[in-house]
Amino acid sequence: MKANHYMFLVFVCVFCGIADLSNAQSIQKIEKAHLYIPELIIEDSLILNGIDSLIFHSICPEIKTPNEKVKIFNVISKQKDRESFNFLFNLQSGIQLYDKLKLQGCFEYKDYLFLWFDDVPIQLLSISNKKRKLTYTKGVPIFVSDLATFSINYINNDLTLVGICCF
Repeated sequence: MKANHYMFLVFVCVFCGIADLSNAQSIQKIEKAHLYIPELIIEDSLILNGIDSLIFHSICPEIKTPNEKVKIFNVISKQKDRESFNFLFNLQSGIQLYDKLKLQGCFEYKDYLFLWFDDVPIQLLSISNKKRKLTYTKGVPIFVSDLATFSINYINNDLTLVGICCF
């Protein structure tokens, strides 16, 4: 079972790296862009307790000494079955969008912005009708994007840390 979690983490790390390199190969016009995405509503405090205990109390120096410019987590969520999900929390230096992942919404917690991609667990979060405007720089490739990555499983109303990478 742990091999599956490890392979998922490796897949996402490689996927993110390939996406970053493909952006660097084309020359794009640099401009400010706006994105309107739904705000997510926390349905169960388990997600916030998990973020506190598994991420904010981790050994990663990027979390221990926060940088004002590094305040975004991309959360890539994949549903395994009806009651279980794999989450990857990637600490980012800026807003990074992925071609193959659908941005579902966002929420703010402890001055960090969490951008949620793909599957939204309805047990933990719901998507509101309220939209949030995000402004980012479009056309700037991000070469080193992941500053810390946390792989977390959600099974039977429990969050478990199954992998951590601090850069």
